Order: sequence, then structure tokens, then C-alpha cells
Amino acid sequence: MERTIYTSCTLDCPDGCGIIAHVKDGRVVKLEGHPDHEFTQGYLCGKTYRFPERVYSPERQLHPLKRSNGRPDGGWERIGWDEALDLVAEKIRGYVADPGPLSIMHYQRTGSWGATKLLSRRFWNLLGGVTTTSGSLCSGAARAGQALDFGVRAGHDPSDMVNSRLVLLWGRNPMATNLHTVPILKEVRKRGGRVILIDPVRSESANFCDHHVQPRVATDAELAMAMAKVILEEGLEDRG
Repeated sequence: MERTIYTSCTLDCPDGCGIIAHVKDGRVVKLEGHPDHEFTQGYLCGKTYRFPERVYSPERQLHPLKRSNGRPDGGWERIGWDEALDLVAEKIRGYVADPGPLSIMHYQRTGSWGATKLLSRRFWNLLGGVTTTSGSLCSGAARAGQALDFGVRAGHDPSDMVNSRLVLLWGRNPMATNLHTVPILKEVRKRGGRVILIDPVRSESANFCDHHVQPRVATDAELAMAMAKVILEEGLEDRG
């Protein structure tokens, strides 16, 4: 028996693809884009189409392993889930008892946007709280800059980009990381706007841009300050 399930991609990607999963006898046999999804419009990226191959790959690790110091090769041995969970729980209890829960560091980012990831925060809070990080590996500087510039950091409908006269792709390669914005960017050009790529590397996204600026690696901060200087000197900013 085959049935279809409407779902979405959980990868750390702004697109949030709408997916139709075809399931036969409890196994996903095919993924396709949902045609009624307003933004992704019925097509997926290459990674998403290949999800079933990854899930059912014979190379996927399906059982917990434990390093065996007693083995001559110092290798790994398969253990059951109960034993694996007991080992982890024992370690956690030990650190909570001495020197305390703050000796445990919890680091979690957004490789996946699955809702169940939020449960881990609840777990550590119930444990008494643990050490966490401040900032972000990827977008911390951008968020800080936006907060200083605009106060509240809020997003808007990505389709609004078609109303732009100029779009800067600064160190961004939407052909690889944000595929469904590419038709929007092409529409910007069709309406008379310009799309400029700023990137030391000539990525595939350069092929649909009006211009490609290639700063030397790690000098884009200087480029941004130079642009700001010109804008201020020529009175091009919106003072209001």
C-alpha cells in the first residue's frame, strides 16, 4: 500500500521546502516538491531529493558502539541501546554530583530545525542548568550589526526582493545554499534592478549576476567600510 505525506525539510536552510513523501509499506520510496508551496513551488534541491538514499544507506550506523580498551586493536564493539543510555546517564550523574551541572557544556546549533531539538533545552534545565555558549558560529556578527542598525531584528517575505533596485549577495552562493531565491533574483534583473555578487570565489551564482566583485580574502570588512565612507561623504544615506 502506498500513501503520500505532506512534510517539510528540516535542514538549516531558509527555503523550508514543502515536500510530498511517497511511502510504501512503511518505507519512503520517493520525495518530490509540493506544487502548492508558495515559496519553493514544487521543486527541491539535490540534497533533499537524495534523502531516501541517505536514510536507507547500508553505510548508515544503526547501533551504538563502545570503544573496547580490552581489544587488541582498541576498536569498537556493538552494544544495546539500554547499555549506551546507561553509560551516558552515569557520566552525566557523575558530573552533576561533582563538581556540579555547570561543569557540563551544552552546545547546539541549527544543523536541523526539527522541533524535537527544543526538548534538549528542557532536559538540561530540569537537570539544574548547564554551561552554554554566547553568540553564534555563523550569524552572530550579522545579528549584532542588524540590532545596532535597526533595533528589532525581524525578517519579511523573501518575495519582497523583487521590489529591490539593487541586491548585494555578500559572500553568499544561493545556487548552492538558497536555491529558491534564484528565480526571485532573476526577476529583479528582469524588472530593471541589479544583482551584484561580492565574493573572493567565483561561485556558480556569478553566472546570473550583473557584476562580480572579488575582494582579496578577509578584506571584505575594509570594502564595507569604504562603501560606508563614500555613502556618507556623498550624502547618499537616508538621514530620516
